[in-house]
Amino acid sequence: MNYLITALCGIGLLIYSILLGSAIVYGFNHLPMKLAVDVGERPMEENRKLADVSCKYTMPAVFIILTFGMWIKWGLPLAIAGSVYMWPMILIAITDYYYKVIHEKLIAVAILGNLALIPFTEGVSTKWRFLVPVVIFAIINGIGYLLYKKMAFGGGDLMLLVVMCISLTGTAVLLIFLASVFLTVLHYILSKILQGTMKFNVSSDGFVPMAPYLVTAMAIYMVFFFRVPLYDIIIGL
Repeated sequence: MNYLITALCGIGLLIYSILLGSAIVYGFNHLPMKLAVDVGERPMEENRKLADVSCKYTMPAVFIILTFGMWIKWGLPLAIAGSVYMWPMILIAITDYYYKVIHEKLIAVAILGNLALIPFTEGVSTKWRFLVPVVIFAIINGIGYLLYKKMAFGGGDLMLLVVMCISLTGTAVLLIFLASVFLTVLHYILSKILQGTMKFNVSSDGFVPMAPYLVTAMAIYMVFFFRVPLYDIIIGL
């Protein structure tokens, strides 16, 4: 009987993941263009659409890996809550990758997604965790102004980190940020090695969209380290 229940849960989670993955693609493809244009910017070029192969395979595969990974590691309730939490985050990552902007309305959707994780955040209590994104923002932009005379970390990235702080500890957000920097550097190096095969996405004014790397790092954290104490994570590394 237990095997039957497990099998049914697995099938249900698989269907759930496919629906969420397909909904990500549908949601992005039907975003109003004004969500991807900041005030004062020139209108964006023709609205990008995710390829059909992404709709059928890539995004559902991402959710299947995430949800099953969280289910195996943390159990079914957290797997469902975590996938709801990740849905708007991945939408933000895709939008930032293509349009180099994180719109406030998508941030609002991400805040709602955080509600799914509230039952699992008993260890998140201190209000000081919200200072972590501000400190990161100040340090990175301070370095950016000293070296390049311009901002190196955008306001949208700051809002994304603040949203993460709603359900995660400040230490977790700091680890996610550091991991995202590592992923960015790794992607850049691989793009140089595999020229023509792998592209490193940089805007015309030299900005690198950070949301894809932040969300990727957060997904890794959700699957492997969500309930692991900081000390154990560091020792494990």
